[in-house]
Amino acid sequence: MTVISGVVNVTYKSNGITETYRARDSFYLPKGEDVIWEITQTLNKFFMRG
Repeated sequence: MTVISGVVNVTYKSNGITETYRARDSFYLPKGEDVIWEITQTLNKFFMRG
């Protein structure tokens, strides 16, 4: 996923770690990863499934 604009906090339930992603950040979520999304600013994203 690439964040085009906005801010999202993603908490990974497997380890409890929360990462914050902002515009121009890209990250990968493995298939089946259980996460909690907290959108703190209106989010515009590009999301690709593999």
